[in-house]
Amino acid sequence: MLAALDDHGPLSQADIGRRVGLDRNDVNGILNRLEAAARVQREVDPANRRRNIVALTDDGRRYLAQIQHHAELVQDELLGALDAAERRQLQALLAKLLDGHGPQPA
Repeated sequence: MLAALDDHGPLSQADIGRRVGLDRNDVNGILNRLEAAARVQREVDPANRRRNIVALTDDGRRYLAQIQHHAELVQDELLGALDAAERRQLQALLAKLLDGHGPQPA
């Protein structure tokens, strides 16, 4: 969710759920924890008072940077035996795999 907000700017809770593929109840629970930790802030959407707009805070950006740094360290350790071209190929294959398993129609 932090990365989605960082990539796309402030979003409604429903938009966040669609972007990360989570149910709105799950989104709400996660946002409650992020908001309690001052990593996001929610404000009522002035265009539609029934929905909230969620924005990343400065603390949320710092936390996201920490998470990304740790992920890069783990990735470097895990993929250390692969050269740069092999890493790109693996990433492309994983992206293709994920694209093939998107949300299924109900």
